[in-house]
Amino acid sequence: MNAKQASAIFDDAESEELAVINNNIERRVIGLLTESHTLRRYSEELEKRRRELSGEV
Repeated sequence: MNAKQASAIFDDAESEELAVINNNIERRVIGLLTESHTLRRYSEELEKRRRELSGEV
């Protein structure tokens, strides 16, 4: 799942946290994804790409 998909699921679930599962068959919880972490990482990647395009890196 990418950040855009996760963001849509956060909105649909009206939740700030999502369980991360190992697969769709066993569905064992292996972690927790927060909306704030997702948005922070997405922002970091956007900034990284911006720097690469502008030649700062």
